[in-house]
Amino acid sequence: MRTLYADENFNRKIVRGILECKPEIPIFRVQQFGLGGIEDPELLEWLAQGNGVLLSHDYATVPHFANERLRKGLRMTGVLMVPQTTNLQQMIEEIILAVECFSDDEWDSQVRYLPF
Repeated sequence: MRTLYADENFNRKIVRGILECKPEIPIFRVQQFGLGGIEDPELLEWLAQGNGVLLSHDYATVPHFANERLRKGLRMTGVLMVPQTTNLQQMIEEIILAVECFSDDEWDSQVRYLPF
């Protein structure tokens, strides 16, 4: 199971909801590792050093930088784009489903989008 890392602007209620529903899912905020304010390319590089999947609402830049890594042949351990929505429970359930259904290999080099 890949560890999830919510970027600095990711909805805290979603992170909290995942932890309440499935406390065994490893999920952290990037700020916990001193990565608040880091640029997207550097964050994706940091995640590639481990096996972290990035959770983000930033459709404007994160997919671009993730795909740029792939074009350059760099390792990319997965991104899950989550819309900002009022239906937080649906997003929590879909993130949990993704974590439970995708193997580690199925995250590699992928930018996935919710809702499924």
